[in-house]
Amino acid sequence: MHIIQEIRGVIGWVIRQVLYFLGFVIAAALAPIILAVLPQVLILSNPREDFTWLAHTFIWLTPLSVAFWMVVLCHWHSVRAAQRENKLSTWRKDHGGIAHTLSKSMGFMLLGLFGSFVCEISYVLLWNQIVPDSFDGASAFMVWFAVFPFAAFAPVLVLLYKRRNYTEAMYENIEGQFKRDFTMAAEMGNDYNPFDDPDAYADDDPNISLACWSAKRKRAAALAAASTAFVN
Repeated sequence: MHIIQEIRGVIGWVIRQVLYFLGFVIAAALAPIILAVLPQVLILSNPREDFTWLAHTFIWLTPLSVAFWMVVLCHWHSVRAAQRENKLSTWRKDHGGIAHTLSKSMGFMLLGLFGSFVCEISYVLLWNQIVPDSFDGASAFMVWFAVFPFAAFAPVLVLLYKRRNYTEAMYENIEGQFKRDFTMAAEMGNDYNPFDDPDAYADDDPNISLACWSAKRKRAAALAAASTAFVN
């Protein structure tokens, strides 16, 4: 009986840890919505209450959510590229193995955690310097909580911005290559077919690889037609 009780205790402990982890993941994923909605609802419900306690709670807990989102987004673009290429099973190997991908995730997690703290402290100091003392009460709390998510999630916003610029530059480069190749194909007739060498559109960056080819292939016919019309 003693052994059975110990086994039950271990199983119960494991279940509790799993539930704690799931709760953290759900809370971290929904944090941007919670930060934007919850304070405003509470302030409108109790406009005379002092919500400094809520501000302190957000300041200490929000960096955990930022770290979570940084881990999710740091590999998101490469995972999506591997999914488009049907290479999801070899994604980790193609990107340096488990040591490289985990170290990158840890780096982005720490960057998000401490970066969020720095941005939050900067926001609080800037608020105290710029906003006059006469601006207080419910209106001040509403404005403070409305701007706070942008300061706390600044590392995530910067990462998304850089990813967006990276993707746009990548596709502009690939589109330019497509146009040049289809112009050449139109000039040479049937002697040259850019589809014969899809690796021509690959890049040294493994995150790009043939994902660009897959994403742009649907536009190839339109580009070919436009290039042919231009040459003729």
